[in-house]
Amino acid sequence: MVQAPSSPGQAPSHPERNLLERGIETPFHALHREMNRLFDVFHGRLTGGAGQPEPISPITDVCANDQQVRVTIELPGIDSNDIDLSLAGDLLTVRAEKKVDSVDPKDSYHIIERSYGVVQRTVKLPCAVVGDQSQARFNNGVLIVTFPRAGTQDTSRKIPIGDAGKRAAEPAAPAPS
Repeated sequence: MVQAPSSPGQAPSHPERNLLERGIETPFHALHREMNRLFDVFHGRLTGGAGQPEPISPITDVCANDQQVRVTIELPGIDSNDIDLSLAGDLLTVRAEKKVDSVDPKDSYHIIERSYGVVQRTVKLPCAVVGDQSQARFNNGVLIVTFPRAGTQDTSRKIPIGDAGKRAAEPAAPAPS
């Protein structure tokens, strides 16, 4: 921004301050306001908006082939005994709790980036599966759940199209009395 010339002995003018006093928002202030709004939204999402932490959503892959559906979920730092899996229709839900490590009161933390608490993810399976034949294994913080597909379905098929002109020419069947 260009500043207005000031006379000697006079404090330099601040055009941004003058714009704000007149109610005109500069691009910098608009960006600042928007960043504050985004931080508020992000913080509200992490705390559930009412101070209750939202469950952490683990990274998940879902893939399928002709024989099975495989769901892979990253759960680092979680013990297999703390994992609960459930299948309701075509929705697979994994729920676990990542517990806080023991903390020595003498320790002074400088950075805390790891997250703790409830981990939960529900994924819609891409096709019908045989739930009672599922298998789950957990190794090195990765949970892999496999389901056999419920039935084979052709991935493509031809759908015949009727001729509407012929049907219109045919007499309609009498309605039953």
